[in-house]
Amino acid sequence: MKLWLKIFCAAVCFSILAGCAGVAIQPTTDPAEKLRIAQALYTQERRPVPAENQIQEAIEIYTQQHDNAGLAEAYRQYGLFFRSDAVKKSEQYFRNNGFIEPSVSYDTRYSKSIEYFEKARDLYTEQKKYDALTNLYLNMGLTYELMQNPQAACPVFDQMISSYSEHLKARPGAILYAPAGYVNLEGYMADVKKKGGC
Repeated sequence: MKLWLKIFCAAVCFSILAGCAGVAIQPTTDPAEKLRIAQALYTQERRPVPAENQIQEAIEIYTQQHDNAGLAEAYRQYGLFFRSDAVKKSEQYFRNNGFIEPSVSYDTRYSKSIEYFEKARDLYTEQKKYDALTNLYLNMGLTYELMQNPQAACPVFDQMISSYSEHLKARPGAILYAPAGYVNLEGYMADVKKKGGC
């Protein structure tokens, strides 16, 4: 075989292997690890298809274990997944192939996101996890905004503030950190409400 042909073949093989980088997912039976993998897949790697599979598997394991704390987090992650940029950028794939969750379509993904947030909300409420509820209500409100439904978003933002107050009562001195550019969470929440037209 000529030298140039060997070099060409080696380059092709290298590019194929490089293109496959990140394809393999480390197998695990730990549902919390599955959720961490899923989050990285849909937020960093823009690979929503294997991410959904990891979330589904985590939900199944937590359900079998009767682990409501884990299940709440899995539901929250599924809500974030459905409204993620990774899903949006894979529109054609999901229109053609659908989701693992059979009751959702690309066009109903925001509604399904809210549905999973509500499932998580019910479990977090039972557990009195007000810090998680604060974050959850924020994400519900932002999802309603994506749906162009400020009438639904505003009451949810009020619940976010209420949950934050309950968290501070239950844990005096606790700090929930605000996003960059804000001095405290209260200022951020007020700004979110204002931008939402509340």
